[in-house]
Amino acid sequence: MTMRKSLMSFVLVCAICLGTLALGQSETLANEKKDTTSMLHPDFPVVTGLYKMTPEWAVNLPINLNKRIEGQDLVLWRPGFTIWVAIWGNDHNESLQEQLDGMLGIMSSEAFDKDIRKTNNVYYLSYRLTEKHGDKKVHALYGSAIGQEGKVNMSIYFDDENDLLFAKKIVGSISKY
Repeated sequence: MTMRKSLMSFVLVCAICLGTLALGQSETLANEKKDTTSMLHPDFPVVTGLYKMTPEWAVNLPINLNKRIEGQDLVLWRPGFTIWVAIWGNDHNESLQEQLDGMLGIMSSEAFDKDIRKTNNVYYLSYRLTEKHGDKKVHALYGSAIGQEGKVNMSIYFDDENDLLFAKKIVGSISKY
């Protein structure tokens, strides 16, 4: 009986230690993703947290990213992770459903992991594509937030498949400001 209690105590201590180590590892990875300032380009502004993209739209960025404008698109990036943002008004006064149907109509037939949900009178649409650039596969998440006043379209490209969580978190955080 005493040996059994000792063995159970040992197993419990091992489980606690492994849980602590696993928790510490995930916290370290999360902190590593958040603290990317040293990897960023020093000649461009850094944005993080709640970022107001336009007077109507904001996004919550869980990691530090550089910011630039290319043409009419907002580009947020760090090495291995790039977000292209296009924001459109609802010039034709389409309903939310009409705007969503328009987005679904132009979605690639190769799209997978599709998700559509509605929160606070905003439709969120996201889907995945794996694209080829030369011999290299590029992982991408396409996401849109569609409101009565218009929509935010994001194309998020990432080298590490584990960054999908950050990409989904970013798309899901788009909000009316």
